Amino acid sequence: DYYIPDRQADGYGVNPRVVERLRREGAGLLITVDCGVSAHEGLERARQLGMEVIVTDHHLLPDRLPEAYAILHPEVGVGGRRLEATASSLNPRASYGSPLSGAGMAFKLAQALIEGKSGVRSQESGVDSLSTLFDLVALGTIADMVPLVGENRFLVRKGLDLLSAPTLRRGLAALKAVAGIEGKRVGVGQVHFQIAPRINAPGRVAQGGEAVRLLTTRDPEVAYRLARRLDELNRERQAIEEVVLEEARGEALRLYREGAPQVLVLGSPRWHPGVIGIVAARLAEEFYRPAVLIALKDGLGKGSARSIPGFHLYEAIHACGDLLEGYGGHRYAAGLTVRTEQIESLRRRLDRLAEERLSSEDLRPTVTVDAEAAPADLRFDLVKQIQALGPYGVGNPEPVLAFRDVEVVQSRVVGQGHLKLRVKASSQRSAVSGQAVEAIGFKMGDRLSHAAGVGARCHLACVPQLQEWQGTYGVQIQIRDLRSAKEPLFN
Repeated sequence: DYYIPDRQADGYGVNPRVVERLRREGAGLLITVDCGVSAHEGLERARQLGMEVIVTDHHLLPDRLPEAYAILHPEVGVGGRRLEATASSLNPRASYGSPLSGAGMAFKLAQALIEGKSGVRSQESGVDSLSTLFDLVALGTIADMVPLVGENRFLVRKGLDLLSAPTLRRGLAALKAVAGIEGKRVGVGQVHFQIAPRINAPGRVAQGGEAVRLLTTRDPEVAYRLARRLDELNRERQAIEEVVLEEARGEALRLYREGAPQVLVLGSPRWHPGVIGIVAARLAEEFYRPAVLIALKDGLGKGSARSIPGFHLYEAIHACGDLLEGYGGHRYAAGLTVRTEQIESLRRRLDRLAEERLSSEDLRPTVTVDAEAAPADLRFDLVKQIQALGPYGVGNPEPVLAFRDVEVVQSRVVGQGHLKLRVKASSQRSAVSGQAVEAIGFKMGDRLSHAAGVGARCHLACVPQLQEWQGTYGVQIQIRDLRSAKEPLFN
């Protein structure tokens, strides 16, 4: 059996009340996924009730590890129990060496069970090849925003091949259909923006178990019905998110009027706890500050935090541990529980820590360029070779090229404020302008009037991509930033 915690009723991680209920229902073994390494209270309750616990987790280790039959974690090491181990006493050379996601750690447990001590799959296990699980591992790895390097890159690459094939799990096939990507090649972007949000939606605004049923059903009718349900819940999540974002943005601007904060710490009893993580990420991107959003209820706040490069979020929150009821997370994302009366103290301390650790340059968003190029350089075979270095994501970013002094030959706004251009080398720069290339700048429609109108000359920072259209491929660049050619290309 499985249980997905209810964000509002259970919070995050291993809730002792949930452990008690599972024990009453007959559970003797509890396996945690993507949580547990900091769950001292929940795991202690399980031990008191006579349950065995196996922890699979990848979050940063606390100073003291909880008691468990076994802890599977990239930094704990391979083999043996470490019931008395502490984070400071672990031998770093015993670490696994790959920054696996929560799904990746669960996959490692499945691998051990399937292969057994011999390292070869048991014929009696009744389980298909491990490779049939790569699609699920890829989903979890991409959604968890872990570095796509080493083994993660291998798992995601193989998983995307499965996700792109027609012989998918019933639930994923139905989900691709409702997301409008059926029959198309599935990449990191499709998972991140179209598949993962729909899988996450039930856990944010309803019951997470609905997503598990979708991923495990063999009935095509049930799969399609659940996929439609997840699509509806995702729309509901988006609507709630926009309301919370508008309120949180207004509160952030109020704080700015009082004096620019280093860290945005915002809270409200009106905010849905299922969307505060997404909104925190959007505020961190917009204001380029670490952001902590807290949903308040009955004197207690459940918070979700997101950070920027240069500010280790977990370390900062750990330094505020005496103000919190509980916390956990990573460098860029964390969750916490705090009493209402401690929020102002938390805001002041985080702000002070940020002042100590962040320079003015750290608070300016930057685009790092890997090489200069011209539109005519982007031949199909070259872009295909660049794409072969993917899948791209955290830890393995797409190479960013700079186009110096290009001329805009076509310009318009499409969709929901996206900038669509055709650009070529400026005649001021080259006697042979070469062929124009298509460019798209997501959410950059406001740049049209002052830097990207027809005839304008500009510098572009962009990512080359292969674009599929009605079964054929062409070269397109995705704009990361642009500025007038009258300005310098680099700072």
